[in-house]
Parts: sequence; structure tokens; C-alpha cells
Amino acid sequence: MLVLGLAACGGGNRRTYVKANAALFNQLPHFPSSRVEDETTTAYHADESGPVAGYSTCFDLTLPPRATAEAVASFYRQRLGPRWRLVENIGGSVLNFRRGRAFLSVNLENANSQTLEIAVDHEYYGKLGR
Repeated sequence: MLVLGLAACGGGNRRTYVKANAALFNQLPHFPSSRVEDETTTAYHADESGPVAGYSTCFDLTLPPRATAEAVASFYRQRLGPRWRLVENIGGSVLNFRRGRAFLSVNLENANSQTLEIAVDHEYYGKLGR
């Protein structure tokens, strides 16, 4: 079971991990005219009482006024492939990709309201039985 919780303490490992997540995000294609509005990092654990297994960083972006969920999804599918493999498509509104050990989630649920959520974890795979 994966347990998510807010990462409240900042140790050297957390800082390095989050910095690597930000570097991964900065390497990704960005939908034209989108802007990062917020960034949140959460820790995850193998179980509730276990040590931190890693950190996921979520970026909330504002999309341009005429952007649609379909256009944003098409943009990411085209720009990420073939380096990133689409591993899960949740109802067309959440696209999860993998590249090596890295995880990328493109959440389009609010794209028609000009909001996009992108979550990254540079070392997600290879932990917790994944």
C-alpha cells in the first residue's frame, strides 16, 4: 500500500530528491503559453510507519484561454513519445508515463478550466514493488 503525506521536514536527502524532480520537470516539453502557478512536494512511504521511500512533486499550471483537454493531451503524447512510454490512461483525463525509473503524470481533469497538473518523480519505479 502506498501512503502519501505532506513532506514537512527538510533533510539533505529530501532537498536533493526534490531538486532532481524539478530538473526532470524543467526538461519536459511545456504546453505553449502555460505558466507554473504552484509547486507541491509530498513524501510517500512503503507503509504508514516506514521511512520515506521518495517524493512526488506536483506542478499546477495555468493554460492559455483557448486550450482544450484534447489539445493538451495530444501535445504531451506527441512530444513525450517515444522516450516516455504511456503506461496508464485513466479515462483520457490522466496520462501516466514512464521513462526508465522516472514517473510523469499529466492530469487533464481541469484542462477545460485552464488548469493542468503535472506530477513527477525521477526515481518512482524500482520501489514499493513497482
